[in-house]
Amino acid sequence: MHLFSSYHYKIAIRRMVRESKYSVINVVGLALGMAAALLIIIYLSFELSYDKHNENHENIYRIASDNMTHNGERTLVAINSVPIGPLLVDQVGEVESCLRIFPVSFFFRNLVYRYEEKGFYEDRVFAVDSTFFDFFTYEFVHGEPRNALTEPFSIVLTETMSQRYFGDQNPLGEIMEIEGAGPFMVTAVVKDSPKNSHFRFNGLFPMSTMPHLNHLLAQGFMQGVTWDMLERHHGNRMLWVYLKTSENFCPERFMKEAWSPLYDSHIALNEVFEYDRLIFQPLASIHLESKLTYEIIDDINAVSMMSPELVGIFFLVAVFLLLLASVNYTNIAISRFNKRSKEVGVKKVMGATRNSLAWQFFSESVIMTVIALLLALLLVEISIPFVNNLLNVQLSLNVIDNPVLLLIFAGIAVFVGLVAGAYPALYFSSFAPLRVLRERFQTGTKAHALKKSLIVLQFAISVFMIVATVVVTQQMQYINSKDLGFERDRIVILELKDNLSRSSATALKNELESSPHIAEVAPSNFFPGIPTIFSNVEVESMHGTRRMNTNLIQVSSEYADIMRLEMAEGRFFDLENRSDIDQAVVINQTAQKNFGWDNPVGKRISTALEWPDGAPAGERR
Repeated sequence: MHLFSSYHYKIAIRRMVRESKYSVINVVGLALGMAAALLIIIYLSFELSYDKHNENHENIYRIASDNMTHNGERTLVAINSVPIGPLLVDQVGEVESCLRIFPVSFFFRNLVYRYEEKGFYEDRVFAVDSTFFDFFTYEFVHGEPRNALTEPFSIVLTETMSQRYFGDQNPLGEIMEIEGAGPFMVTAVVKDSPKNSHFRFNGLFPMSTMPHLNHLLAQGFMQGVTWDMLERHHGNRMLWVYLKTSENFCPERFMKEAWSPLYDSHIALNEVFEYDRLIFQPLASIHLESKLTYEIIDDINAVSMMSPELVGIFFLVAVFLLLLASVNYTNIAISRFNKRSKEVGVKKVMGATRNSLAWQFFSESVIMTVIALLLALLLVEISIPFVNNLLNVQLSLNVIDNPVLLLIFAGIAVFVGLVAGAYPALYFSSFAPLRVLRERFQTGTKAHALKKSLIVLQFAISVFMIVATVVVTQQMQYINSKDLGFERDRIVILELKDNLSRSSATALKNELESSPHIAEVAPSNFFPGIPTIFSNVEVESMHGTRRMNTNLIQVSSEYADIMRLEMAEGRFFDLENRSDIDQAVVINQTAQKNFGWDNPVGKRISTALEWPDGAPAGERR
């Protein structure tokens, strides 16, 4: 009888039908373990696919900043200066082009976008260089990439944003009004950004528009700044910079051999600010490996928590789940030892070879595994919409677009089939036929030892996963309850969406304080705990002054009381002290450490620009 004869499959199917309860238990056990493992594998496949849909992603880098603080610690930020990209294109032959992405919604704070009677606030609008579509690959619904971002005051919309204003009509050539910025012509509509892209947007307009929007810079958080100033100085980090390079470009070699002379000749001569080094981040690695300050946030305003370490942990969990399902199958098979032993004895007396018997048991295992895999795929298909909604991802079982998934599914079936069926096939087929037929055959010492070992393994894996779940839960509870340095209970943040509302903040504060349900009100120009503008300040040092980067936030004198800030030294602002209005600044202990101050009270901080509250440039204490 041929080893791979269909006879074995027919016998296996008949047995499964005849012993339906046993078959259902095995199939359901395998299916549940495989479904959970498949969901994890599909999720990991999605996480590992970030930005790989972009053409030439292997030769695209984002350049982040790595700077030394006063006390020797490093400050790593994802943003960079406005002129660094064009400088590298001009001076480094292997750098072909650059792309700068300026977060308009962050700096110009909730501009109103209007078309006819429709008006909305848009949170994810960016100013970008005309090279944007050379770096990020998008499918165009209307318009063409070559002229979408070439002219000032043009705007590119995603399908979702276009639908909001124009419905199903083609909006090319239509004029949108951005309050305070002017009229913008729609030059293209593209498909929405895929979920597996670290950068997603609603609208884009050309960087060439920025020199015309200096009044918005002045109204926002950068009084006294013009775009021309930002294009000439490397001190202020405020946008993300990407480079497209030739295939032979080596970032390590560039930093080792070319960066220092380039820095000395083109940056250091004009900048007091210390610009230590650049970090070259391959485009496809940003999502998993980059957790720097000022990362591009996602749709739910949070940086992804996935990392290469977590990918490894999730993969191990998937393997453990498959092992548990396989071990459960093997244990059930061993428990039916006596019943199958007589069958083996009769077949051996009738001339069946050990190989033929082994293949019969493997056939049963393979058939059950295939059925379990189909059931698992059905469970996964049902579960995917809930997982997508829960994790804000875009998982799919579409093996046509992702043929690697088909290989993974086949690999899982083979893995489970071999692991689950190996011992029953090899052990049962080794029985001596005469001994089996003469007496009631009992499981041997080896079978008992294996069964005990498998049960211990099941419990060990289960306990490990339970403990890991408890640890993760406790860590999340710790994060949610960690002392952030300010009060967060019973505090409501009311965001003022436009400049007119912000100019009336004092009147609104007085009105709110008249309510018996509101204890205190304190205006501020940023949400607590969220990084603000990364700005240059000159701080007092032993050798005169030292240029440093820091985050600035404007608050009222009531802010410390509302947020329950604990003063380590000195006092908070007092409006009765006239000098506090335009000559005082409060820093936290991290700033004190970075500035290298042992006794910070009375030290001086100054800036070449205007302060966030509009006060003239100068010193504060």
